Amino acid sequence: MAYKYEETVRGIVEKIGGIDNIAHATHCATRFRLKLKDMSKFDEKGIQNVKGVLGLRMMDQNEIQIICGTVVSTIYDEFQKITGFKGDGAIDDPVAAREDGVRKYTPKKITSIITEYLSGTVAPVIPIYLSCGLLLAVLSVATQFFGLSENSGTYTILNACSLAGLTFMPIALGWSACAKLGADPALGAMLGMTILYETVNGVGGLDFLGIPVYQTSYGGSFLPIILAAPFLSMVYKFFRDKIPQSVRYFALPLITMLISVPVTLIVIGPIGYVCGTGLAVVFTYLGEHVKLLAITIWSFTTPLGIITGFDKAIYALNMEHLNAVGFDNLFLPGGLAGNSAIGGAALAAMFLSKDKDVESTGASSGITALIGITEPALYGICLRFRTPLLGAMSGAAIGGLFAGIVNLKQYVYAGPGLSTCVTYLSSKPGGYFNFMMCFATVAVSAIAGFAVTLILSKKNKTQYGEVPSENSLEAGTTVTVSATAKGNVVPMEQIEDETFATGVLGKCIGIEPTEGKVYAPCNGTISYVADTLHAIGVTIDDGTEILIHIGIDTVKMNGEGFSSKVKAGQKVSRGEALLKMDIDKIHQAGYKATVVTVITDPEKDVEVIGNGTIQPGQDLLKIS
Repeated sequence: MAYKYEETVRGIVEKIGGIDNIAHATHCATRFRLKLKDMSKFDEKGIQNVKGVLGLRMMDQNEIQIICGTVVSTIYDEFQKITGFKGDGAIDDPVAAREDGVRKYTPKKITSIITEYLSGTVAPVIPIYLSCGLLLAVLSVATQFFGLSENSGTYTILNACSLAGLTFMPIALGWSACAKLGADPALGAMLGMTILYETVNGVGGLDFLGIPVYQTSYGGSFLPIILAAPFLSMVYKFFRDKIPQSVRYFALPLITMLISVPVTLIVIGPIGYVCGTGLAVVFTYLGEHVKLLAITIWSFTTPLGIITGFDKAIYALNMEHLNAVGFDNLFLPGGLAGNSAIGGAALAAMFLSKDKDVESTGASSGITALIGITEPALYGICLRFRTPLLGAMSGAAIGGLFAGIVNLKQYVYAGPGLSTCVTYLSSKPGGYFNFMMCFATVAVSAIAGFAVTLILSKKNKTQYGEVPSENSLEAGTTVTVSATAKGNVVPMEQIEDETFATGVLGKCIGIEPTEGKVYAPCNGTISYVADTLHAIGVTIDDGTEILIHIGIDTVKMNGEGFSSKVKAGQKVSRGEALLKMDIDKIHQAGYKATVVTVITDPEKDVEVIGNGTIQPGQDLLKIS
């Protein structure tokens, strides 16, 4: 049987070290998520060259997330059929566990762990938030425009369905959080049930062994269970290894709950409630007093938040505030502006490109971003070419500012996008105007993202693959070559190698790099990659050869400290990353890391137009 994505599946399996190296496999809306047993078998560079793979995110605890776009569910299904792997396997790696116990927890690492925990916990329960929110929106439409009575049985049942999901959310969050943390998810759900039980939830005058229990209402809450689940997980894992196997089945749940429930009610729950209240005060202040500034900044950073996963953490923390006040006029409207601007920037890349693959990716990912799924556009266009990322961020800021001016409100939680625009409709006064402003915000943001990307791309349209057919450049055509590295320009005569300094190989220029990456100087084809990775050749379409030599005498390093992203025969675009180098390792070996760009054709006139500190993509040489 032929499979549509068999090449993608087999490529992924090969690059992760084979099917036997998989401990766990699942997927979300756009990512194929794998936990590997042995990361040393994983080819991080190679997997990004597999057909159908748009990008890669490296997570903690041997987890990788392969970005495949909206076709990921089909890829996952074919993966199971082709390999026979059923997924849902639990990882059990004592070596990794010991290594985790001695990890260095830097501020950056702690932030990453918290963000991953929040986003990983919330993601599985988003369908609950989404269905509840959309049900409330449907009821609003039905009562306003179709005459549905709020006293009817139909309204009562559907309203109960939507409110039940929000009220009993701590149960679902408890399950999801413990599943994320590796504890028994049923115990997490039980903890959620306990704090919602009628004799505990919001009841005053309680005590546990004489210790007073603070009166707290947990219905629809978020932070209390999010803080309590890690404690339950620690208790569970601690006693799991201490209790004999013969009695573990019934003793472990009992001991876990005997410790976790009172600690949650006496300490963790009230702390979570107070923190949630504090966040609500902060969010309310931002929304009332500095809304325009706050929503503009948030919208501007939304594309970066999506890349890091930080946006999901913010949305998660904002859910409790949204449920309490009944709307959000800051984060979700800002996210709507951000997603729409990303779509506009991707469509601009499609408009500018003459490359069929870029056109196709830009069109499809731009439309899906407007709908609400942004990762194909972010990884397939924005991060690939960088200029659209700046266009998207700028367009998002413009759209976010517009949303703030019209005081756009989203009344129930749903991922930002056209597919959830009904959540901006309300039976309250001004609800229909707010609904129309949702579409206006999408339009303003998308147009701004499109326009800013066009403007920023004026000087470098060729980055999107606007390349004439091979050898079609006419004689006398001027070609501008961009900087191959970030750093300081070194004139040819000052390069510390006589071969280059005297122009034996051709007119050249050097860059003393401050970053360990080498970039394509122009559109062309990789003609040569040295086995030792210290040199790469690029052929322009008129036949001109450009040699990029990385370091002085670094051929003696035999490839150590270098990793190539390209291979001979590969088409590249101006500004595309070609190679990574470890500058410190080069210096420690006693060599200079100077990146030399050589025009090897003696018939060409070469003019140096770059000097001082230079960035990749900035003009460096002019060839005529």
